[in-house]
Amino acid sequence: MNLAFLNNEEIDFLDNEYTTVQNISDYFNVPTETIKTIIKRNRMLLVKHGYKTIKGDSLKDFIKCKNGNLNSKTRSLSLINRECIVVISYLLT
Repeated sequence: MNLAFLNNEEIDFLDNEYTTVQNISDYFNVPTETIKTIIKRNRMLLVKHGYKTIKGDSLKDFIKCKNGNLNSKTRSLSLINRECIVVISYLLT
């Protein structure tokens, strides 16, 4: 796992590029539902900046690459990159 630092705090990344909604909500100290609401309301903007949701075979491949570190019952996974983190931080203010 890769750690990135913003404001001297750590964000845990699943790979070198993406992190999860849970990690972002922990970083900003807001409920997970707050981040999910921001994503729902601003999906088009976030997709432009690299947000993506994986499911099906793509998700299975991703889980295999991560050596099974994710729950195998997960149906989809929202992936947030560094650029989206910046956008989300603006939308939170």
